[in-house]
Amino acid sequence: MHSDKYFFQKFPIGSVITLLVGIFLFLVNLSFVEQIKYLREYNYLVHFAKNSIAFVLIVYSIPFILMYFIKFPNKKKFEMNLEEVKKNFLDNIKSKDGKLIADFVSFRPWMNQEFYVKSVKGIPKIFIPIYLVSFTIKNDILYIIEAEVSINSKDYRISGYYLVHLSNIVSANLSQDRIFFPSLMGDAVAKVNFIEIIHSSGTIKIPIFEEELLSNYGNISPLREEYSLKVMTLLKYLNKELL
Repeated sequence: MHSDKYFFQKFPIGSVITLLVGIFLFLVNLSFVEQIKYLREYNYLVHFAKNSIAFVLIVYSIPFILMYFIKFPNKKKFEMNLEEVKKNFLDNIKSKDGKLIADFVSFRPWMNQEFYVKSVKGIPKIFIPIYLVSFTIKNDILYIIEAEVSINSKDYRISGYYLVHLSNIVSANLSQDRIFFPSLMGDAVAKVNFIEIIHSSGTIKIPIFEEELLSNYGNISPLREEYSLKVMTLLKYLNKELL
């Protein structure tokens, strides 16, 4: 089974160039070698070396090109799989008879050593690692559930589960922090927006939206607008319940 990062593999330009060089060597005519006095007796060796190098270059490059097309990173498949996982996640949440008041798709690059982002029409739309977050209310209790998503296998696993009685909530706010973390691409920093639930026993901080890294890959304004609308709706609902 492929990992989610296969959606981010790049076209193997280097392998294509290597293949073209190999084909060129196979086709190039070195008959002029016979006209050179000092190379004439080595004509066979020159042709053998040329063809051997061409063969190695072609054999070396073809597997990389074939593997790209076998594992073609189809963005539509990524988006369809994500929508299916999100639907399954929310259907499971709704089956508990609670009232869903907000849900988010959260990019959390600090959770893995590897993170990837792709832009679709200039907007970062494809990224991993992905987490789903839901806020539901049932019997005057706020439930917050987080799930790590595997896009390729269309699956998720619960990674965070919080519940707090509404009467124990002191405030619900939006906060922002910067997270420094190591990755295979080097040291990185993410500017993250959190939903912060302060209650009588402590504080729950749920990362919702990453800005700094995503903005490096395209225009995040549409994503920010969608996120802001959901946050405003969530906070308005929670603060109304606290009155």
